Amino acid sequence: WSPPLAPPPPPPPPLPTLPPHPPPRLSPPPPPPPPGCEDSYCTSLGHDCCAPGDEAATCHGGMQPVRLYGQCFKFGAASYTCCPPNSSALAAHQADASSLASSAREMVQLINSRFCDAVPSSDPKQMGVILHVVDGIEDDSASWRACERIPSAECPRNAFYGVTTGGRESVSVLFRYLQDAPNRLANKMELYHDFAAMGFVLDPDHVQFLCGYPGDGDSQGHLPVRGHKNCNPSTGSATCKPGCSHPNGWCNPNNFMPNGCVCGRDMCGGTSPMPWHPDDFAKMAQVYVQHGGHANWNPWGWNEYVVSARRWNQGLPWIIQAIFYVCGNTNARNSAYLKRGDFLRAYPELERWRVPVVCLNQRNWGTPFSPGERQ
Repeated sequence: WSPPLAPPPPPPPPLPTLPPHPPPRLSPPPPPPPPGCEDSYCTSLGHDCCAPGDEAATCHGGMQPVRLYGQCFKFGAASYTCCPPNSSALAAHQADASSLASSAREMVQLINSRFCDAVPSSDPKQMGVILHVVDGIEDDSASWRACERIPSAECPRNAFYGVTTGGRESVSVLFRYLQDAPNRLANKMELYHDFAAMGFVLDPDHVQFLCGYPGDGDSQGHLPVRGHKNCNPSTGSATCKPGCSHPNGWCNPNNFMPNGCVCGRDMCGGTSPMPWHPDDFAKMAQVYVQHGGHANWNPWGWNEYVVSARRWNQGLPWIIQAIFYVCGNTNARNSAYLKRGDFLRAYPELERWRVPVVCLNQRNWGTPFSPGERQ
């Protein structure tokens, strides 16, 4: 006699079906000059009503410059026109500029407070400032959208890595106590693309972390070693966390340096870096402070956290809290203003003051963020 066999377990529930991506919105044409204003009075270089960077917006005939914040000759937020000194357009511009400057200062204060008050934590609101550097892995049609599914027309094939990835985006987290690091990280806050960096400050209320690394985690899976970071489905499952899945599982916070190999930073045992579970982010942050920097396979010093592309897109447009560029880089600054203009045209219901452009000084450990040169 043998006991009856137990019934087989029920099959796992099917993955939810994602709705189709909405078609990309076309950017509307730039608005005409306000009534009574004339471009013919512009005295910028070339008399083209375009004053990028440090070039002054000037007019002749007693007219006053009014910024239109449009694109001109591939420069972002550089177009202007000339208006009579008593015109309603000039008064509205002055009031708008004052409101924008005030809003930018308030946002900068909030971001700097998040940077200074950060502690080792798994809570996105306490970890620090969450930044995404635009790196070409986003939605091809609009880089503020995360690449959600592969294969799809929205997800680009990265030219450097030669792979198409989806389901996640990479971010870095900046925090003031990193200044206490005993190694080269204390010199400055390191970012992917570093001095050329431009990207987004993310609202922690709309971020879902999948995993993290106290260094570059090779989340795109381009290392020619054993790993499974480009698993399918890119939307994730019980056995697939895009950018995070690894044959050896998770880093052990109680034994994070086996045989001198820093888990999550180094290639250990012939595999790409292992991920840290979000529940262990407090310990991972401490490991990054103490051991971040040069890995045994790369010289880079930034940290990498992997976030859900689906949750990112569900949070649009509010997940984009500001657009940042590295201070002193003209190209990054111009790109930031272009990006902000495109973003606002994609979401016309969003007031311009809600998405300021901010500048990041990587060597200022007190107030690293400041308002951009113009709003």
